[in-house]
Amino acid sequence: MLRPLVLASLPFALLLCANSAADDPESLVLLAGDGYFSASGTLVPDSGAHIDAVRRNHPDIKVLVLQNVPGSDDDNDYMDAAWKLHQDGFTTVVPADGLVASGGTDFFLAGKRRIIEPGACIGVHSWEDGGPPAYQATDLPRDHEDHQDFLSYFEAIGISPEFYWFTITAAPAEGMHWMSPAEMNRFGMSSEPVPHAPESAEERAARCNRRASGA
Repeated sequence: MLRPLVLASLPFALLLCANSAADDPESLVLLAGDGYFSASGTLVPDSGAHIDAVRRNHPDIKVLVLQNVPGSDDDNDYMDAAWKLHQDGFTTVVPADGLVASGGTDFFLAGKRRIIEPGACIGVHSWEDGGPPAYQATDLPRDHEDHQDFLSYFEAIGISPEFYWFTITAAPAEGMHWMSPAEMNRFGMSSEPVPHAPESAEERAARCNRRASGA
């Protein structure tokens, strides 16, 4: 079992590549330290290049801790980067005080071994195309080609396609559904089952929304 992570105690060194968070303070940044990468920020079109650059400096690290990855700006970019992690046998972790949502959740699932620590916030919702005309995933029939990239991605990393259909119906694009441990276990999101948490959906939503807002 992966030991509990206390990220504040790790001696991380910030490693930035060109066109990274120096240009966009909200874009994904990797910190490299004692056997772990830690990721925070939004997956943007240059995140794949940033991940590759940091990994080249630390080729022996095979654990990625997603501390706060609330989403993505470019689905194709994160899928390519995530697929590389999957092929290289990474373990992905959402720590007890961590958060992933939307594309960040999909990115986490690329791990060959996946750990969700009790208390971690895991968010899902529908995707939206801004158009014109604008539409959401749930506006399309199941056999529409716009679903296929997502379905192919989940198939490639060994996640049931039913997880995709769950995500797009769990909340609209402008909302967020914070998953319960039972839902996480239903889809095998963690390699070790996530223990039941004695909190209501409303309590979990309030806790995770506070975390998402930085409160």
